[in-house]
Amino acid sequence: MTMQLLVCLFTLLIQHHVQKTRACDGVYTSPSGSISSPLYPSQYPPNKDCIYIINTTQGHRITLTFVTFEIEAATDDCKLDHLQIRDGSSELSPSMGIFCNTSVPDRVRSTSNTMWIRFRSGSQSGTGFNATYSSAIIPQKFLLVTDTYNGIHRIDIDTGSNVTILPNGLDNPYGIDYDPVDGRVYWSNAEEKTIRSANLDGSDARLVHSVSKVE
Repeated sequence: MTMQLLVCLFTLLIQHHVQKTRACDGVYTSPSGSISSPLYPSQYPPNKDCIYIINTTQGHRITLTFVTFEIEAATDDCKLDHLQIRDGSSELSPSMGIFCNTSVPDRVRSTSNTMWIRFRSGSQSGTGFNATYSSAIIPQKFLLVTDTYNGIHRIDIDTGSNVTILPNGLDNPYGIDYDPVDGRVYWSNAEEKTIRSANLDGSDARLVHSVSKVE
């Protein structure tokens, strides 16, 4: 009886450890759920590199809402402990921001049914983060803003989510527009006198028009 009890307790401890370790990575396919840092609500361990991918119903958009957030960082640039979010399925997808310290981030909303999240910890430690997500069909309402150095920003009107794309050929843009028919963004460059375009995720960048100099 004692041996059976010990085996049962040992099994429960293993399951508990596996569940906590599993929180470091995962693919989430349910329409809604929650994501948290390893060992949450206990302090997260050092030297972790965790990737979470939310992949829900095609045609839906994902809204990520942070409940708690405490990721310690030795510097303000979030180079050490941080949480990185991308609008897509990989680390090459457009950036939605890098977050650290103790300020709870605003809601983050994807442009598609996939969101890529990476949590990294160095030698620091903190309570970590806990977030809930939901997915639904949400109309696209956004503003496009561009600047010389930081790419093209697609800002969701409802949440303020900022998706940054860096298409090939983006250099000193000074004008930007969007065609909802073909779903492409267009920008102009005064120095090279060109108009270029790309998909909203920055892919398939093309030269559309080049204006020859008049002698």
